[in-house]
Amino acid sequence: MPDPLSARDRLERLRHLGVKRAVDIPAPPAHPLSPGTPQAAGGWQRAGRRDIRDVVDGFDLDTPHGRVFVADTLYAEHAGRPVHQPPSTTHHLPRLARDDALTDLDLGRAAFVDTETTGLSGGTGTLCFLVGVGTFEGHAFRVRQFFLRDPGDEPALLHALADWLAPFTSVVSFNGKAFDMPLLTTRFRLQRRRPPLAQAPHLDLLFTARRLWRARLGSCALSSLERHILGVERTDDVPGMMIPYLYFEYVRSGQVDRLARVFYHNALDIVSMAALLDQMCAVFDNPEGCGVCHGADWLSLGTVYEAAGAADLALDAYQRAMACQLPPALHDQAKERHGQLLKRQGDWDQAVAAWAHAVAHGTAHRLYPYLELAKYYEHRARDYTSAIATVRQAISHVEAHRLRLDSLAQAATLADLRHRLARLERKAATQPSAVSRQPSALPGEASCVS
Repeated sequence: MPDPLSARDRLERLRHLGVKRAVDIPAPPAHPLSPGTPQAAGGWQRAGRRDIRDVVDGFDLDTPHGRVFVADTLYAEHAGRPVHQPPSTTHHLPRLARDDALTDLDLGRAAFVDTETTGLSGGTGTLCFLVGVGTFEGHAFRVRQFFLRDPGDEPALLHALADWLAPFTSVVSFNGKAFDMPLLTTRFRLQRRRPPLAQAPHLDLLFTARRLWRARLGSCALSSLERHILGVERTDDVPGMMIPYLYFEYVRSGQVDRLARVFYHNALDIVSMAALLDQMCAVFDNPEGCGVCHGADWLSLGTVYEAAGAADLALDAYQRAMACQLPPALHDQAKERHGQLLKRQGDWDQAVAAWAHAVAHGTAHRLYPYLELAKYYEHRARDYTSAIATVRQAISHVEAHRLRLDSLAQAATLADLRHRLARLERKAATQPSAVSRQPSALPGEASCVS
């Protein structure tokens, strides 16, 4: 159906929505630039318009494609934590990050990369208007930030960024594997340039942080980690979701004042990465010395140690977790992982003792210890009487809703247990002389046989 509005009315409606007609866009002025004002490659910088140098300390860097604004800041510490040199214990990083490519990682030649962009969804229409790179230099941590004065200056920014990254051999980021580095790679390829560090070893701290602290914190956003792990509370920061809007506002109207907060936000992200990496290495290497006291953190450390093949450290961490006050779900998880690891280690006495203790004292809220104990009695001890008693006890608890099972799993679990019970009773009937041995072999443990 044709639009009943006239052409003039439609144009007026677009004007109120902030969309300008071509005739409303002012032509570039004929008068020269004001003294001392750099001309960007896009040619938009006009006399009387404030420049980013008015609110951010930095300098203009000449490239074959024009000039790019660069801010450069040195840091010795962050929230009372030294960041002037790489962590001293980095040999654990491949195991902590579960990435063998990091085996020979030299943090002295690593680039800590974080970008601020015109959108949060990525894609070819998203620009990186501020790229920050943190590096360890001498006795300081340097943060160098490359700023896109105008979208037309992107070739200059990418050229300067590539030159700066050339000496480095690896990348450290926070969610950079999923966002920052793929987006930078896209921008370089669109400009027909080779992306720097595209194939370099990449340590993404987000995944490591989740392994260490998600069980306790839930959210492993960088702001959450700063607050709870580093003890940092930002002031005068700008929310990440506002940053694209502030850049568009700057490009459209020349409002530079609030961009200073964007530079601050980007620099803090990068310095926090360095501090967080140091804390991660220290916690993995010496958790007691770092003051680890939360049961959830000990549980997380146990899973990290276990994945790294450090079974003794994992068992100790699980025991410490179980000794702490934990929510029932996490306590059960610690017990389950502890018992499973003992089983894989072939330490059947300790494993069976742990399962029997959970079953006999009613501390199990999951089916796991009942099943493990029943399987042990059936397949290893050939003690069908104890196996039958354990399965019957499990059926009783499931029917009484004492175990954490959703309604859909209730019927299926009972069917499986009854099938197991019937099989055990058939086996017991064919070997009536089978003797119950295991309960008496558990010193200090109550028998689980009813």
